[in-house]
Amino acid sequence: MAHKKTDDREATIRLFEEGDFDTWKPLWQMNMDDQVDDKITQTTWRRICNKKDTVFGMGLFENDELKGFLHYILHPTTGALNPVCYMQDLFVHPDHRRSGYAKDLLRTLVERGKLQRWERIYWIADNKNKQAQDLYKDIGVKIDFSFHVLPIKMAL
Repeated sequence: MAHKKTDDREATIRLFEEGDFDTWKPLWQMNMDDQVDDKITQTTWRRICNKKDTVFGMGLFENDELKGFLHYILHPTTGALNPVCYMQDLFVHPDHRRSGYAKDLLRTLVERGKLQRWERIYWIADNKNKQAQDLYKDIGVKIDFSFHVLPIKMAL
């Protein structure tokens, strides 16, 4: 997908393959604060690796070590003919933050979107997550909407 060489380091960004599970799982668990059920972990991985699904994942590898990942979902939308991309997760191992890896993953997603003619990429980020807010402040267009979630089991 993408190959980046900076100074003495060489990083590769590529879509995940089934054999990457053992490398991906520890970072996934960190991203989820170890609060995710194993069934959800297994199902998420199956979706990422299923070429017919609309859930995708890519990893940034340096010297065969996974440093970070990005998960995204493609879906149709009203008001546009081309699909849109929801960037679900962008996570870089805490030991490797501020290294440019998150931007490298984002750039790769944008390149993929241009090639596949997506309409847009969108995401949400917790306002209290300073690192995410610092990353996103100059990327994209911030819109002033409220975000609401209605769990089905709590529905009206």
